[in-house]
Amino acid sequence: MAKRRSSSLIVAAAVLAGAGFCGFLAAGAMARTSPPAAAQATPYAAKNATALANRAYFLYKHRHYHQALKEVNAALKADPNFQNAHLIKALIKKKLKHPHGKKKPRRFTRPQSKKLLTMEDVYRIRLAEFRVRHFRGQLTGHIVGGRTTLRRFWKRVLMRDPRYQNHRPSRREYRYFMNPRHFREQVRLIKRLAPQKYRDKVQLTTDPPDMRMYREKVQPFFLQSCATVGCHRGQDSHGLRLYGARHGANILDTYTNFYTLSKLHYKKAAMINRAHPRKSLFLQYTLSPEVARFHHPGKKGPTDHVINARAMLAWIKSLYYPTPSYGIAAAPRHGGKHAPRRRSATHTRRRTRRRTHRRARTGNGGMGR
Repeated sequence: MAKRRSSSLIVAAAVLAGAGFCGFLAAGAMARTSPPAAAQATPYAAKNATALANRAYFLYKHRHYHQALKEVNAALKADPNFQNAHLIKALIKKKLKHPHGKKKPRRFTRPQSKKLLTMEDVYRIRLAEFRVRHFRGQLTGHIVGGRTTLRRFWKRVLMRDPRYQNHRPSRREYRYFMNPRHFREQVRLIKRLAPQKYRDKVQLTTDPPDMRMYREKVQPFFLQSCATVGCHRGQDSHGLRLYGARHGANILDTYTNFYTLSKLHYKKAAMINRAHPRKSLFLQYTLSPEVARFHHPGKKGPTDHVINARAMLAWIKSLYYPTPSYGIAAAPRHGGKHAPRRRSATHTRRRTRRRTHRRARTGNGGMGR
């Protein structure tokens, strides 16, 4: 009996050993024939991450930044080590932080430099305020484009304008007009007959007599009595802003102050009334309260009333009347009033598309029934 038991145990052990060896062989065969699950998932994840990153870049190029960010996050979730996805995400975050781009640093050190007129605006004001025919001094400057601009003005404007006296000029008159020595006559004709694009070509370096008087006699009084802290001095003011009191008025400060005063109105009353000079607020605010017809709206008026009212009245009368058009596109901002916003190209395209659809619906080119 004991021998039979031992032999049966030996047979059972042999059977179990054989089954284990077969299982080991089967496992080895499976290992050789099929890769592990991690190795199977890697190519699919990489392919999926690439597709998501490409879609995110496409959305980024078409300015759908929030959708692009979702796609690139999904790509990084599928493959955290995908470098292109990291770069695209950095670009998207930069655009979301600065949608209109970073602001360029200011070239000027003055805080109010953006609100000053430019030299092109100064040239426009000089030409508009000049009475060339009555000016007896030396007129200096130049015309941008030289003979080319003068030749175009002669052929396209002067010869077609009915206000010009001689419509069949001789060659001698043409040479007289083109001569650089006759700069005064060129400026006079361009100011009288030419459109704005030719006037912008004239750059005068001589101040008109009324502007010279304003710079020497009128502006110093304003800067001393009005351009003070808490009144009308630069950033400290809430309405009218005057420049040049702190560092000394240069040419841009001078013409900006003049342009602001000439365009400013308060309760339908003009600061400089060229039609009725005595009603100018510019003059009334400097008079004593017993004499003035209009009183200063602030808590305090000008601090210095020592001014020659006759000289100021004479200066207002000497200004060009009627008020000329300077051709300045946008006035400097004062009191928080911004220039009108320009409509974007996208807005224009949308309007054009709506008009096209409306015409297609109504028929007859949008003319109705």
